[in-house]
Amino acid sequence: MSEQNTKHIKRAELAKACVDNAQGRKASIAPTEQNGKQTKSIELAKASINNAQGGNGAVDSKVSIALSQQIAKQTKSIELVKAGFENAQSRIGAIDTKVSISVGLLSLMLPVPMVVVAWLTGLGGAAATHIFATCKGHPLPCVLLAVLLLTGMVFAFLAILRGVSCLSPRGPNGYCNPAPWRPNALFPLHHPDRKDEFCTHVNQLKPGVDLPFVLDEYEHQLVELGHILHEKITDMKACFRRLKCCLLCYGLSVFVAMTLALMAILHAATAAGP
Repeated sequence: MSEQNTKHIKRAELAKACVDNAQGRKASIAPTEQNGKQTKSIELAKASINNAQGGNGAVDSKVSIALSQQIAKQTKSIELVKAGFENAQSRIGAIDTKVSISVGLLSLMLPVPMVVVAWLTGLGGAAATHIFATCKGHPLPCVLLAVLLLTGMVFAFLAILRGVSCLSPRGPNGYCNPAPWRPNALFPLHHPDRKDEFCTHVNQLKPGVDLPFVLDEYEHQLVELGHILHEKITDMKACFRRLKCCLLCYGLSVFVAMTLALMAILHAATAAGP
């Protein structure tokens, strides 16, 4: 009986030792698994932070590239409008030069009919007799000559008027009207009543301006120059059309005058006789 109890006690102790051993292993394994999970979580968080930082860097790089491209485009736009501005100014200068020459030529051509009349009335002797006899015998060429000379004189006068209109100085659009006018640094012209508005606009240049401000200034100035250039080209074309008509009338009148001169020579030869 005692041996039986001893065996049972040994078995109980062995079972208790197995239970304690199993519990010790679980206790040692649980912190290890927990530490492993925490380590993986930390590594995952670090990877997320690094990924986010890399994404922010990529976004910043893209934004910087976009800004650089925008600045480059605006710089090219400024170069283009500067070229257009200089081209318009040079074209206006060329138009003024051509019209000035044509106005000077027309000023010399305008009194041609009066010079011809003064020359004819100043003639005397046999030459005057033959010329007036020829005109009396052939009135149609004489009337045609007078009409051509007067028409050429009228065309010369009208051409001078359009030439003077082309050479007249021009201000910005709406310069004397309050509504359409706006201040512009590239066209420093303002009405005395708009001085405060102009000064306020120019004061924006003191702290420095950005590229859109410069583009806006050039845009407004190109519109003004386009308007002035259109008016000058229109006046120049009208002036040269009238100049061509004047030259045509004077050229035809020279042909008619030469015909009358030949007739007068024939009349003189006939009157002289054999």
